[in-house]
Amino acid sequence: MPVTVSTVAADPFKLATGRYVVSVLDALGYRARLRTYAHDHAYYAQVGRTDSRTQIGFFGWAADYAAGSAFFQPLFSCAAYRPDQPFNMNVAGFCDPAVDRRIQQATALQGVNSALANLAWQAVDRDITDRAPWVPLVNRLAVHVVSTRVGNVQTDSEFGVPLNQLWVVG
Repeated sequence: MPVTVSTVAADPFKLATGRYVVSVLDALGYRARLRTYAHDHAYYAQVGRTDSRTQIGFFGWAADYAAGSAFFQPLFSCAAYRPDQPFNMNVAGFCDPAVDRRIQQATALQGVNSALANLAWQAVDRDITDRAPWVPLVNRLAVHVVSTRVGNVQTDSEFGVPLNQLWVVG
């Protein structure tokens, strides 16, 4: 079976990863080919479009706030799937009206009962993860080295250390 893997030529990590995935697929008996786009803008403008015929691509996401709605609505809802539009955010084409209803319910709970909302988001996450429209490839890991004189060291998984919250003990 032919498989198209798309990636960004200008990004050494993405290009090397794309080449590796093609080699693994070839070793498994698929007829894999690598399609490269010159830069990120060209890649994201095309990779989610149905007519690009991309079966495997690389996509990352960082939410601007820590809530399930910041992940699942823009990436895995039926409304987010726009296969004929450039910059289609639901590149996997995942659309399940039952999951959409659960996303709406969890979103409604966020402002009322965060504990119940978190449970609802966990169930949505589990369901989508089990269906594997995306396969995790990497998670960022950061190491922060600070002096014992630095106080109030906090970290945020998205934005790192808020430097304006640190202090130095004289």
